[in-house]
Amino acid sequence: MRTDTASFALRAARPEDGQAVAEMCAALSRHEGGAPPALTAAAFRRDGFGPDPGFSCVIAEQGGRPAGYAMYLGDYDTDLMCHSTYLADLYVDTGARRCGIGRALMAAVARITREQGGGTLHWNVLRSNPTARAFYATVGQEMRDSLLCGVEGDGYAALAATPVPAGLALRQATAADVPALARLLDGLLVNEGFDPMQFDLAGRLAADGFGERPAFTCHIAEREDAAVGYALHWPIYDTEPAARTAYLSDIYVAPEARRSGVALALMGAVARHWRDHGAFWIEWEVRRDNAKARAFYATIAQEYPDVLPMTARGDQLAGLAAEGVAVA
Repeated sequence: MRTDTASFALRAARPEDGQAVAEMCAALSRHEGGAPPALTAAAFRRDGFGPDPGFSCVIAEQGGRPAGYAMYLGDYDTDLMCHSTYLADLYVDTGARRCGIGRALMAAVARITREQGGGTLHWNVLRSNPTARAFYATVGQEMRDSLLCGVEGDGYAALAATPVPAGLALRQATAADVPALARLLDGLLVNEGFDPMQFDLAGRLAADGFGERPAFTCHIAEREDAAVGYALHWPIYDTEPAARTAYLSDIYVAPEARRSGVALALMGAVARHWRDHGAFWIEWEVRRDNAKARAFYATIAQEYPDVLPMTARGDQLAGLAAEGVAVA
């Protein structure tokens, strides 16, 4: 399926688009029943065009004015061990809908994802938004077995203040930790029912996490100089607080080290790390059928049952990317 783009054009956002994007972002929040977002024209310029931009943005123009936008940033997929893209916002003005702008924006982001070597595209949708869900069903799939969790405010501050158990050392991983990290990640994948990776897992971790374009940050938990757990995480962006937030992709503790505070200590290390980098909260996903993990997370965070994680990967992503136009 291709979109007829005769009635609109796509381009990369510019700093002067800040006011238009802020207004569309506010309209998106109203449409979803949320509070007014903190994203302003100044925040858009600050966070999207500084020395370390927190996001990229594509603008759809119709009749010479912005009529929609897609905000996205780099992500990672540890299920497939590949670079990915996170779609933070997608919005089309009410009067500009039903002419293909939404799909064209999605396709442009998918094309950018593929051009940058990414293998998946991730985003969230409200369960209570049937119109958006129907549209997104044409380009991706809902991850109905996953629940989004998060911690913010006082809970985030308390998590960052978590003490480290005696005898446990926490530190940010380096390239020298790749063999231990690969062993732990393999344990996580087996624990979650995935087939063993049919490639050099350590090599992929070294390239993706400790090479020229690191896709993630990792913290290691050690006891008596042996790695017993890890947490893999990276920054994302949220227009509600107009700030970076953190996404916790993986947390795993070796069986022999469980029930001794390692998981909580690792989450505390992640919270401290991103608090020091200006993040307002941490979010992550948990399987609906993982009762033990959900019980643990319930002690420090809340579930967001109305949010459905979504993804496009494989042939779905390739097909969508093939529709995309180059964005100058």
